Amino acid sequence: MGFGYLFIGYLLAFILQFTLAGLGWGSVALLLGYGVMLWGLWLLNRYHDAFVWAKWTLIPLLLTAVYDLFASFNETFLWNAPLFAGAWLQVYQWLTLALITFFNFAMLYGIAMLAREVELMHIATKAIRNAIFVGLYAILQGVVNLPLPEAARNYLALPLVILDLVWIVCNLLLLVSCAKNICPAGDEDQPTKPYRIGFLNRIGDAYDQNRQRAIDTTKREAEDYLRRRQEKREAKNSDKNKK
Repeated sequence: MGFGYLFIGYLLAFILQFTLAGLGWGSVALLLGYGVMLWGLWLLNRYHDAFVWAKWTLIPLLLTAVYDLFASFNETFLWNAPLFAGAWLQVYQWLTLALITFFNFAMLYGIAMLAREVELMHIATKAIRNAIFVGLYAILQGVVNLPLPEAARNYLALPLVILDLVWIVCNLLLLVSCAKNICPAGDEDQPTKPYRIGFLNRIGDAYDQNRQRAIDTTKREAEDYLRRRQEKREAKNSDKNKK
């Protein structure tokens, strides 16, 4: 349906890109990630029009990834081109932050709309929650991009890293949930198809188990509440009858 491609691309662009940056392959992972996500969103846009904004936002993001690739070449081959330093670098940082923020908002909006359409409100709620995390990260990152004293930057560094990790992991888990629970019309009764990558199945199975456990716990709590309420009501009626 497209969520699997979106997950793999998201993993490449927002996780492996940082881990491979030290080896000089970060920009390549970013390009591949955006390309895979674009294909996934192209497929998802066939099922719901709400994904159109996220899909087209990936085009300028691909261009920023190309800029990042040439910037890494600039450092490797010592071109010292002014296009990759000074004011241009600041423009790139602000533009990338704006595009990534808008892309995530648009992607989460599409997920929320599709989840509501198929009556999976818990997924829609998680999409809204993740959008709040993305917004908080964008605000904090924007503050860090300002010309602040070094002490202030050091103070904000750890909260920024933690918040960055939180919204990325939450979005990855949300995409796994979407891939496991949202399917095209007519496939509702089909058994869940396993992924080719083993750890995706383990993530999805763990999420399903935790979700079912939460549903069972909520059901038990509701039943206990109704039982206690009924017992209190019967006790009051018994006291009235005795009087």
